[in-house]
Amino acid sequence: MEIDKSKDKQYHFLFILYYFVVFFGGAIQNSFLNLYLNNAGMTPTNISIVNGFVSILSLFTMPFWGGLADRASSKNKILIIAMVFSTGLLFVYAKAQSLIVLAIMMILYNSCHQPMAGIYETITMDYVTRYGWKYSPIRMSGTIGYAVMAAIAGFYLSKKPDLLFPMFIASMIAATVIGCFLPKSKGVRREKVKKDKGEVRQVYAMLKDRRVLNVMILYMMYMMCNSFNNVQFSIYMKQFTTAERAVLYSGLSHTVMAMAEVPFHIGPGSRWLKKIGVEKSLCIVMAAGVLRWITCATCQSEYVLLLSMAFNGIMLVPTIVGVVEFIYERSPEHLKATAQTTLKTPFTLAGSMIASFGFGSLVSVFDNMGLNGIRTVYWIMSPLCLIAGLLVFVPLVKREKAEKKAANSAQ
Repeated sequence: MEIDKSKDKQYHFLFILYYFVVFFGGAIQNSFLNLYLNNAGMTPTNISIVNGFVSILSLFTMPFWGGLADRASSKNKILIIAMVFSTGLLFVYAKAQSLIVLAIMMILYNSCHQPMAGIYETITMDYVTRYGWKYSPIRMSGTIGYAVMAAIAGFYLSKKPDLLFPMFIASMIAATVIGCFLPKSKGVRREKVKKDKGEVRQVYAMLKDRRVLNVMILYMMYMMCNSFNNVQFSIYMKQFTTAERAVLYSGLSHTVMAMAEVPFHIGPGSRWLKKIGVEKSLCIVMAAGVLRWITCATCQSEYVLLLSMAFNGIMLVPTIVGVVEFIYERSPEHLKATAQTTLKTPFTLAGSMIASFGFGSLVSVFDNMGLNGIRTVYWIMSPLCLIAGLLVFVPLVKREKAEKKAANSAQ
């Protein structure tokens, strides 16, 4: 693979800038969009159900966009097409009035937007591998962009809610423009042939490796809890304060959430996670989840709820950065993008479906019983994380002891 060393710093800067800006949109979507939908008349359960349909559709859209990227002359072209489609849909989304149209636009937008991450992560990992960079600092620039936008948007949207879509659209346009300047990552299957179903089987065959399966199961558990929290957190915040301050605190919460990742992208947290490996890191994610969801379930103050987002640092970095690197290293060369979008899809889908249809419905059930639905589901998630962590950690320790014993016997 030809490497132009003179472009090293230029390319590295472009990726850092791109991540910084592309995460603006994520900050607006995750921090404020569900609150916007709730204020427009959607119940927490309805929002969860719509997210469930998004998850079902992703079973087809994620492999579709990933396959296009792998077969295209350049993965970048497919990335830009997805970004342009997403931005165009936001213009229509902004004009939607009825709840049905809002739900449809939410589904269509996410069908184009969600696969983008798998594509730009693959492009990034291509150049990380070529030039010997580290992925975490690049991903951290996105974290900082997310934190900055969450705080700025929270401040302005608490005063002028109508700025939501203009800010959202502007951030997507800026990210698309910068994306056009990213260095090219060529597809490796340019011949015009029908997609071989065996290629997808090759990706899923990776699950025969017990380590891969363990990682993906814990990834699913994280996605399940995180999907529920993403939908319900800002709505839950409204129970503790006024609607206007809920917007502000939701933005600040996501700023805290993002900045808590920094020690785990760089510094001692990063080195520690690398040392113990992805499997153990994800077991620690489950342990942090136990504490995080108990905190959310028992808190009586908007400030405690806001600070609970600090748990995200130790939870998100191993799950997102660690799993991306793990899949990239273990997937075949000609299926890098397909593996990123396809392998995670069924586990993301399962986690999101449980959160959307299962937990989302339970919120209404518990509310009708006179309980606080969101609070009760937070209680349920805590022991689920404990069980999942133990189911992977205990066999992992036994396996490592057996491997160590076998290695000592061989000496």
